[in-house]
Amino acid sequence: MKWTIGTIVAVILVVAILIMGSSIPYKVSTAVTINGVKYSAAEVNYYVGSQYVYFVNTYGSYASLFGLDTTYGVSGLADQEYYDGQTWLEYFTDAAIEQMTQIQAFCDYANANGIALDDDEIAEVDEEIDYIETNAATYGYKNADAYFAANYGTGVTTKIARQCLLDSQLASKAYTTYSDSLTYTDEELEEYYTSLNGASDIFSYLYYAVDAEEVTSQDADGNDTSAVTEETMAAAEATANAILDAYENGTTAKAATATTTVEGPEETVTNEAAASAALTPEERLNEAIASVGSEGTASTSSNVSGSNLSVYSDFLMDSARVAGDAAVVENSAETGYNVVVFLSRNDNHYPTQSFRHILIKAEADEDGNYTDEALQAANDKAEEIYNEYLAGEQTEDAFAALANEYSEDTGSNTTGGLYENVYQGQMVSSINSFLFEENHEAGDTAVLLGQSSSYEGYHVVYYVGEGELYSTYLARTQKTNEDVSAWMENLTSGYEAVRGAGMHYVGK
Repeated sequence: MKWTIGTIVAVILVVAILIMGSSIPYKVSTAVTINGVKYSAAEVNYYVGSQYVYFVNTYGSYASLFGLDTTYGVSGLADQEYYDGQTWLEYFTDAAIEQMTQIQAFCDYANANGIALDDDEIAEVDEEIDYIETNAATYGYKNADAYFAANYGTGVTTKIARQCLLDSQLASKAYTTYSDSLTYTDEELEEYYTSLNGASDIFSYLYYAVDAEEVTSQDADGNDTSAVTEETMAAAEATANAILDAYENGTTAKAATATTTVEGPEETVTNEAAASAALTPEERLNEAIASVGSEGTASTSSNVSGSNLSVYSDFLMDSARVAGDAAVVENSAETGYNVVVFLSRNDNHYPTQSFRHILIKAEADEDGNYTDEALQAANDKAEEIYNEYLAGEQTEDAFAALANEYSEDTGSNTTGGLYENVYQGQMVSSINSFLFEENHEAGDTAVLLGQSSSYEGYHVVYYVGEGELYSTYLARTQKTNEDVSAWMENLTSGYEAVRGAGMHYVGK
């Protein structure tokens, strides 16, 4: 009997050791409970791993700049400090549980409102899983389960990953369904845009910085410190005001040489004011800067949204502003003054544009440059495609088909080359001019040279037509974001993530 009992105990111990050394505890232990739904350590590991993989894919080799060593993957997170005593594992775990809480809330909303994944949406998830299963060996893993366990955490299997992906897909559909259900009238959107008080308007202005001189002194410990003083700030303000006075009232050197005379009925009048006004605001400001003995020239800021005007906000947003108005404004660091000149304000009440295009890129040489021969080859290819369009039905659908077949723009070559609600300055200069500086009718086409920091090549473009006002588009986008955010906050307000004993296995 003693032998039998001893054998049974030994067997139990062996089984316990085998279980503890396997992934079973990760799959059966409850790590988190959200609104009554229990998640195993393996499921939490999947979401922690997802946060980690997303971070690494986003920052790549720059992840080390954040203090993250990716050498050991998720298994090395517990040994690395993120910030103020918190480890990287704790950081990614907190983010994962927040994500899980949102997904659970969205899935509950979907189930309560009859929102479900269709066959195509389920197929998208299965295609992703199939890809990993097919290529697991290529990545150096025995199978997909081994891939998920190594990259997302112990206990994560293909089955768990698939279900988590399906839940994420359903949550995304619930989010999109609610967002798409929000509708507003044009009057409501105009009222909302007005309520932004110019935060989305676009400004252009000149500025010239007059920095106050720093004075060196010693602190109580005998260390040298440098800082501006009341006297140096006053001197900087005086210089800025002198520049402003010269800009507004003085006659600059260039203006003096351009002085004209006007024949009056009884006398000849020197019209210096007219000559000064003939200069551009930038020329006037630069000559005013030089006239007081300051160095440098004015800088131009263009396409700045009202929400980013900083200390210039009150001056530039004044409804009375006209081009050329100027003022002296203390800088945000309180270390000097800036002379600022208003140039323009765009309230975005212009129609957006829609177009289709086919991009043919020129091939760069080994130095990243584009030779005349390479550009000519791209132009020839673009003209060839354009002629194919002209020889065909010359419809929008026909153009879209050619875009899907030939275009090298990965952002649109599966949607017929379509871009909608395009705003001023969004596209390269040639397309921007085509859309906003030329009068076109639907169906107009052209071949345009496109140049940016990432490519050079030719665009075959098809004009689709005008869209809604850009101000309306901005208002709808921002108001929708606000309303969806409020909905999300309300939806998740009653959800609490309770951590359980299974958290011991998370990140291992």
